[in-house]
Amino acid sequence: AWTYTASGIAAAGQYANVGKVTATGPNEESVSATDPSHYIGVPIQAPSVDIEKATNGVDADTPTGPAITVGDPVTWTYVVTNTGNVDLTGVTVTDDQGVVPVYQSGDDGDGVLEPGEAWTYTASGIAAAGQYANVGKVTATGPNEESVSATDPSHYIGVSNPAIDIVKTLTNEGGFVPLGGTATFEIVVTNTGDVPLTDVTVTDPLTPACDRTIGDLAVGASSTYTCDAPNVTASYTNVADVVGTGPGGEKVTDTDPEPVTVVAASGLIGDTVWHDVNKNGKQDPGEKGIAGAKVKLTNLDTNEESFQTTNSDGKYLFSALPAGRYRVELVKSSVSGELTTPGVFTPTLAEGEASLTNDFGLADALPNTGIDTDVLLLMAAVLLAGGAVTLTVTRRRADLA
Repeated sequence: AWTYTASGIAAAGQYANVGKVTATGPNEESVSATDPSHYIGVPIQAPSVDIEKATNGVDADTPTGPAITVGDPVTWTYVVTNTGNVDLTGVTVTDDQGVVPVYQSGDDGDGVLEPGEAWTYTASGIAAAGQYANVGKVTATGPNEESVSATDPSHYIGVSNPAIDIVKTLTNEGGFVPLGGTATFEIVVTNTGDVPLTDVTVTDPLTPACDRTIGDLAVGASSTYTCDAPNVTASYTNVADVVGTGPGGEKVTDTDPEPVTVVAASGLIGDTVWHDVNKNGKQDPGEKGIAGAKVKLTNLDTNEESFQTTNSDGKYLFSALPAGRYRVELVKSSVSGELTTPGVFTPTLAEGEASLTNDFGLADALPNTGIDTDVLLLMAAVLLAGGAVTLTVTRRRADLA
């Protein structure tokens, strides 16, 4: 008996081949024999799994990923696929940043991830500031208890528009401070951005009493307070600065100057000329002063006259006035519109007294055209006369027709 061998590589499926021997006897006779053999080629069990992770629908495997406004929702999608040739069980999806993926769809109901089958999971969160990355991971078990796994990262960049505003207003009556008196300010700080702010702080080098630590300020929120500068002896411009910190550590600032005008601590007469939008005779919030209006003051004891023109806020002030009787009136030719308040006030001042409530409201106020009221009336009369002539001619022509 002689032994022979041969070798090859197993092919898939049923396989058969036949061995044959031939030989020659002593009288030159030929002899032979055959014998078949078989095998069935079965695939190697190769468990494998894949995970593909997306952020808000974007497959962001590398930075920076989609831009998402800080505070907006973020949705992660995890698609798990059996890329092997055997069933998988015990499928588990996790995320390294603590978000919790939840199964959504794909399982045919048997709890087994079959070759080629894909399951979908989702997780959600709130966008944080700056570059963000998290990694999804899937683990599963093959038929021989072998463990397989895969990972996939995703990214996004959290963007924001932090902003802050500060408004500082001198609240003293008439907008002026008597010599040696106290200036009182109102400060309003508002978060005008789209993200919360922290460490909001106001500083005022010339008025330390206005320094304030506000702290946190939500989107759209405001903080309002008042502060005083005592013993003011000269006019100056007071400036308040505010700084806040956005969620990404970015600093936002704003500043607002407020002029402080000091007047001698003698008699004062003044107030405001303003546009009385609702015609109720008092200046309501949002009703603005009228600049450039002329106000006349007459000392009724001496017949001495003086004039003041309102500033950009509609304010006017007569200062250093002796005690006595006065008449203060709005020069109507310097403005337009119908008065909703008296047009004349007659305050009487004691020595060093102030009368700062002589305000003039105007409905439907328009900028001064520079044309005197008498001229306007004359023009109106001419136009009306011309209209009457035209009407007469037209009607006479109609009669003739």
